[in-house]
Amino acid sequence: MEILILVVWLGGAIAVGYAAAQRGRGDVAWFLLAVILSPLLAVLILLACPAEERAPRSVPEAAGDSAWTRGISLARLTLAVGLVAVVIVFILRFALR
Repeated sequence: MEILILVVWLGGAIAVGYAAAQRGRGDVAWFLLAVILSPLLAVLILLACPAEERAPRSVPEAAGDSAWTRGISLARLTLAVGLVAVVIVFILRFALR
């Protein structure tokens, strides 16, 4: 039962991070906020904040072809996966005591 709660919690946190990115906010920061507080509370706060307008990007960045852009995306993904792994290990360690 605890694993199901953890999966739903992290799934909700990932959804909040994705929704934040779509609204022009920091996806990793909102993901962490959702993990720490709760996904429901974080999405309510996100919806209360106005969406930020993004500055127009140049053509190479908009196409996503630069190695720098791919590197940043990979770094964010690695950070998110690492943080999720740490949270899971931490919760399981204390849940199995």
